[in-house]
Amino acid sequence: MASCVSTNANESKKNSTKTTNSSSSENTNEDFTVVWFDQYMDEIENQEDVELTKGLLRQLNYYVLFFTKPQACIDYLKSVSKEKIFLIISGSYAVEHLDKIHSFKQIDSIFIFCFCEEKYIYLQKKYSKIVGVFVEQTSLIDSLTNNVDLVTKQAATYALLDGKQSSTRYLTRESAAFLWFQVLADVLKNIIITDKNNMGIQEMLAHCQAYYRGNPVELKYIAEFRRNYKPEDAIFWYSKHSFVYRLVNQALRTDDIEVLYIFRTYITHLRDQIACEHRKLRETCNTEKRTIIRVYRGIKMTNNELFQMRNNVGGLISMNGFFSTSRDIEQAVQFATKESKRQEVGGVVLEITGNVRGDNMIFADIAELSEFPEEQEVLFDLATVFKIVHVEFDQGRKLWSVQLSGSIISRFIFFTFKFH
Repeated sequence: MASCVSTNANESKKNSTKTTNSSSSENTNEDFTVVWFDQYMDEIENQEDVELTKGLLRQLNYYVLFFTKPQACIDYLKSVSKEKIFLIISGSYAVEHLDKIHSFKQIDSIFIFCFCEEKYIYLQKKYSKIVGVFVEQTSLIDSLTNNVDLVTKQAATYALLDGKQSSTRYLTRESAAFLWFQVLADVLKNIIITDKNNMGIQEMLAHCQAYYRGNPVELKYIAEFRRNYKPEDAIFWYSKHSFVYRLVNQALRTDDIEVLYIFRTYITHLRDQIACEHRKLRETCNTEKRTIIRVYRGIKMTNNELFQMRNNVGGLISMNGFFSTSRDIEQAVQFATKESKRQEVGGVVLEITGNVRGDNMIFADIAELSEFPEEQEVLFDLATVFKIVHVEFDQGRKLWSVQLSGSIISRFIFFTFKFH
């Protein structure tokens, strides 16, 4: 039986909106937010269903907001600038309001949660962001989990720089973002860590502990990190996809300077270890006379994102964070072809070719350091820049193939703008 999670309306401001994330009751600037929009969530007869769904959501550790009044929900959706929204909406509200909000870029996916699937199934053909129509909690939660997983695993946001641009006066918004992140990465690289008493790590852990208060799973990881962490463990902890991985990447993707400063010591350790492993890789390749490395990353792209990529062949692309790839193309293909019910989203395999002896890319083969060695992961340093070489549709695999290569031009452009 469908329902919506409710919080005490008297505790919230105007519109029964409140987070139920077990880690915090404040806005935590997550990469994504689950918004539940239902006019019936506070009705007494629904409370048993409400509590059941609420319990299921708590297990997911998502940041959740609840709305019963349309204008409050719409105002909130408009206010979101960086994080993605996963919208759960009642059938009647979907009919009434999707025309107004479906085009919002911040809405990633929509889940209709209602009493009668047949009554609202037609909406799925009308609105491309609708994942499905659900009448019971477990199928809704399963679908929500799968879609959030898709987004978080591929969440390597990027910025493009058109190679034809030559002056800051002609910078597009995308190009400005490209250059901004290069400057940010350069600043982070030049932070000198003189942390004899490990205060930087302690400051980071205090932040993480406050962020995940009430979340026993993450607090257990934080306690383990506090007991055992050493600088040479930075890659291992990044590969665990636990609190460190999520918070570092979230801060990088949202340009959260305050949080990045809190994580400065760990980020420095991670970059230093990547550079160290890169030197080892160069020595190995010099001995074995193998200089070219080819790695892959499977992602999902919207039609608009793919259009931008196709129109920027010859230009540069910067990954706004550390960038994970695999030596195994099948790993990438598996993710790129993972089912998505979003009509305007397609699978893409990025193929990156780099010269190990070159100075234009820093990357590390971290298979032996990772918690998941079978993934054959190669991790690129922060803000690595690639040249877009070729984009084509792979008829055999039924997905798009984007060929990238390292570009030393990126450093020249960066310093040209930096000192312009």
